[in-house]
Amino acid sequence: MQAAVDAFGQPEVRQKLLITLGILTALGRRAYRGVVAPAQVDVLMRAYDQERHDGGTFESGVEFALRRLLVSPEFLRSEER
Repeated sequence: MQAAVDAFGQPEVRQKLLITLGILTALGRRAYRGVVAPAQVDVLMRAYDQERHDGGTFESGVEFALRRLLVSPEFLRSEER
């Protein structure tokens, strides 16, 4: 993911991506009740990117990724430990 972040030259774009990555990683850790795999975070980041590409705001991008997380099979099948 670091290579994708480095591909953006604008500091504000990089900063928002890093913030988004942090938010989605933290949400994933709580939702999946443990370590979140990079592939799981990538799915959430793609959802965020899709919403932003479609004209959404930073906030709507995070919301769209959260919606994706809530319908993921890993979240729906997770069990309390």
